[in-house]
Amino acid sequence: MKNIGGELGLYPPESYFNKLRDSGWVELKDKRLGHVQFFEKEDTVIAIEIHEDTFSIYEMNKDA
Repeated sequence: MKNIGGELGLYPPESYFNKLRDSGWVELKDKRLGHVQFFEKEDTVIAIEIHEDTFSIYEMNKDA
């Protein structure tokens, strides 16, 4: 994706994040670590790692 992240990965892809929220994902703002943001839905937690022009999604282990 173009024009997301910035050099430090601090600018999230808001249109994508809005779609996550519309689908029932809740952002865990207190867990945010710089360029990594966390979302939860039911019993699943994902981490979204943002870089300049890209992002990666990871499903977190339940005991992590």
